[in-house]
Amino acid sequence: MTKGELWIEKRRHERLELSFSVSYHLLSAGAGVKDDQAQIANMSRGGIRLVTWEDVQVGSTIHLKIFLPDELPPVTGTARTVWRREKGKDEKGRTEYHIGLKFVELESKGQDLVTRFMTENLKKMSGL
Repeated sequence: MTKGELWIEKRRHERLELSFSVSYHLLSAGAGVKDDQAQIANMSRGGIRLVTWEDVQVGSTIHLKIFLPDELPPVTGTARTVWRREKGKDEKGRTEYHIGLKFVELESKGQDLVTRFMTENLKKMSGL
């Protein structure tokens, strides 16, 4: 952002900064069906930020399996990549990416589980 620019918050949902596992695979033509592993860096009722080694392009549709703490089986659904940032290379020369995903559809109970998880943890954070 350059001097004089105004940044407007576009988020509609509160975020939780956290870290837990997710597996995913791209649903685009030519993409394999092998699940890749990533870490969730933050989460809201509307989406997640993933940390991954795969260069996932904006607009890509992804199938997710989110492993919420204390929930079995995982929440599954689809999400769309709305932003991506290259964060640098590790000691092995791999590039780390952070990608913003907006939920498109979660399984029938998935949205309820995400909402409950978010509500409970936001209460804990606020001391209620």
